[in-house]
Amino acid sequence: MRRVIASCSLLLVALAGAVHACTCLSVEYGPRRSHLASWSGVFIGWVEAMRDSFDRLPRVPEPGEAIATKHYRVATIRLERTWRGGRADSTVTFVDPDPNGGCSVHFSTGYRYLLYAHRDNRGFFSTTICDRSRGLRDTLSDPDSLGVPTSSSRVNRTQPTHP
Repeated sequence: MRRVIASCSLLLVALAGAVHACTCLSVEYGPRRSHLASWSGVFIGWVEAMRDSFDRLPRVPEPGEAIATKHYRVATIRLERTWRGGRADSTVTFVDPDPNGGCSVHFSTGYRYLLYAHRDNRGFFSTTICDRSRGLRDTLSDPDSLGVPTSSSRVNRTQPTHP
């Protein structure tokens, strides 16, 4: 029995290095309305489509260096309500540069999310759970604390709120 416990313990220690936990340095849980300017986009929307993207290094590799690729998850989000950075009933593109990381918002096609997002120089949005982005069911009173949206649309209410 001790061998089984020792073997399991060693296995857990070996796997612990492969786990990516998320540590948010500063997460403030107060009212959101006063902080809208902190994000490029704040919206509720549902994931219309998902795809994987693999990009090569943006430079020529050094001799002997492997040609690395970077894995991204790309989500097309149909906006339902917006407070900043978009119009309802339009779509925006979210890029997750670390889809296996612990801080990622793990989007699922057809589900709704409240998103606090940053826009990069190419016009793509990104977010993490540290930005307070969540499945809509897990947001508690956040949408109410944001005030009146700048635009909203009718949405198919049969869309699920969270995976």
